[in-house]
Amino acid sequence: MSALQNLKNSSLSLDLYAWSAYSAYTASKRGEPFRITWEKLHENLGADYARACDFKKKAVKSFQKILKEYPELRLEDNGLELFVRSS
Repeated sequence: MSALQNLKNSSLSLDLYAWSAYSAYTASKRGEPFRITWEKLHENLGADYARACDFKKKAVKSFQKILKEYPELRLEDNGLELFVRSS
């Protein structure tokens, strides 16, 4: 509940938090990282942003907040793809 309380002022942060939790769960069940391109993530969660690069800038800031609330989450960005792991 504290995560939701701390992220409540940003719908993007809330969306990414829920997406991250699901992706980390999927990764742990499969035993491999969950991979998604930034373009695909933009298509799914970034409707408010016309360009994927603008979405990515905001998403990176949101992920920084999310990682404070969800320290077990492991994210790797290779520029084109985002990898989600759960420790």
